Amino acid sequence: MFKELNLPQESAQKLVDYYSANLLKTAEAPYKAWADTQKEWIGEIHDRFGSKADATRNDINSAITNALPPSLARAFRTALDITGSGSNPDIIEALSIFARPHLEGKPVPAGGQSPQANKTPGAPERPSLADAMYPHLAQNRG
Repeated sequence: MFKELNLPQESAQKLVDYYSANLLKTAEAPYKAWADTQKEWIGEIHDRFGSKADATRNDINSAITNALPPSLARAFRTALDITGSGSNPDIIEALSIFARPHLEGKPVPAGGQSPQANKTPGAPERPSLADAMYPHLAQNRG
């Protein structure tokens, strides 16, 4: 083609060099952009979850293990890795919300029953005996 265009060897070589350099940059650009996006997402995860980032990942991993059959759990993890969505902070947050019902409860500390154990959630506090018997007294009003 260069001969058909009557380009001298020097000019043709300049075009080939320019094409080669720019072709390499063009080919590498999407990969660099994707790597930069992944780094940015990982930074956002640490910003959003702070010191709980590793615990959140462990909870998600446990929930995947508990909720999915082994072959589907492997395939799901592979999809998160291949697509990079396992590094997206919004995906991590959504998975952590979905994971909560599939996690085991926390251990109960030793020392007897919790005072809150037998209370109905949302029920008002029970008044003391004096408050119940003499609600009209000023010292018994909240």
